Amino acid sequence: MGKNKIRYFASYDFPSERVITTQVVKTVEHLTACGTDIGMIVPLGIFKSASEYILSADAYYGINAVIKYRFFRIPFVKNGLIRNVLFQVLAPLCFCAGGYVWYSRNIFVLVLGAILGKKLVYETYRHKLFSAFLGLFKYGLFKKRLLCVIAHSETSKNGLSSYGIEKNII
Repeated sequence: MGKNKIRYFASYDFPSERVITTQVVKTVEHLTACGTDIGMIVPLGIFKSASEYILSADAYYGINAVIKYRFFRIPFVKNGLIRNVLFQVLAPLCFCAGGYVWYSRNIFVLVLGAILGKKLVYETYRHKLFSAFLGLFKYGLFKKRLLCVIAHSETSKNGLSSYGIEKNII
C-alpha cells in the first residue's frame, strides 16, 4: 500500500472471543510492524476508559507492536446492535478528514467512504455479497475508489469477481 495512511474502521467490541476480532487486531499489528501508518478506529465501550481499553486489548491479543487506537464513543447507548449501526455511520464522518485510505470489513463504512471520495480496502471472508450491495459493485460506485479486496480463500476470490470486482484487485 506504499506511503498511504490507513484508517481501519472496526465496529467490534474488543477484546472479544470472536475470531474476527483477533483477525482484525493481528492484521493491524502486522501492518504496523511493517511500517505502515495505520490507525484503528474502534467503538469505546460506555464503561471503559481509553487507557483501560488499550491495556486490556493488547494483553488479551498479545500485541507486540504499538497500535494507534482512535476511539469513538457513543454515549448512553448500551445496546450492541444500535451502537454498531451508529458507529458505522458516525465514526467515519468524524474521522473523514485527510487523505487516509479507509480499510474495513464493513460495507456500510465503504459505501460512505466511496460517497466521500476516499480510497478503499475491503476485507471479507464472504464470497456472496448482500444483494442490496451487488449493484454498487456492478454499477461502479467503487470503480475508481477500491484499491484492493482482501479475500480469505480462492472460493471467496472467485465469488467476488462474479460481482464485477476486477480480479486484479482481489
